[in-house]
Amino acid sequence: MPNLNQLLKFEYEIEYNSEYNLPVKKNFSNPKLYTAGGDLNKRWYVYFSYRNPTTGRLKRVTPFYGEAHKYKTKEDRLYVLSAYRKKMLELLKKGYNPFENNTELYQKHKEFENTEETTTQISEPQKEPQKIIVEDGYSIATNQKTIKEAFDFALIIKKKIVGTRTYSGYASKAKALQVFIKKKYPKVTHINQLSKNIVVQFLNDV
Repeated sequence: MPNLNQLLKFEYEIEYNSEYNLPVKKNFSNPKLYTAGGDLNKRWYVYFSYRNPTTGRLKRVTPFYGEAHKYKTKEDRLYVLSAYRKKMLELLKKGYNPFENNTELYQKHKEFENTEETTTQISEPQKEPQKIIVEDGYSIATNQKTIKEAFDFALIIKKKIVGTRTYSGYASKAKALQVFIKKKYPKVTHINQLSKNIVVQFLNDV
């Protein structure tokens, strides 16, 4: 284990290099968004460069489009792409390399997710139902609601703050997700049973 002197020296070297812009080779550039100058008729995407192991130079890799083209407003598209960019940066920091086979990294990530989910289910004490006060004054225990009730409630709120087309997109996605859950996970009936893994599987199937 490094002692205090070693840790302080390490921190000092990082700060010194940053302050005086000394050359420090990074294996990748920070992911950026391409928005086609705001033109919604063109495809928007996230892109980055990675150091080519043969040439030693940063090389632009295949951009990531995801589902961004399905969103028809600038705000929604930027929101989705920003989420992609954040996740992409996390993966790069964890060791993702577009020039290598990333199966081992993927397996480690899945194992960690499964362990984290199981640990959370076992160790978390039963919480009091979370309540939301809506405009008419009554409260709803959100984690006791069925999945349909939860989505209906969320759509009521969204309808007041987004446009008609955006709302229709949300409603369509919510309906598709409910159909997916009923087909693949019939025992998942309440919103507190809905896990991130189920949502990810749904998005991958869309």
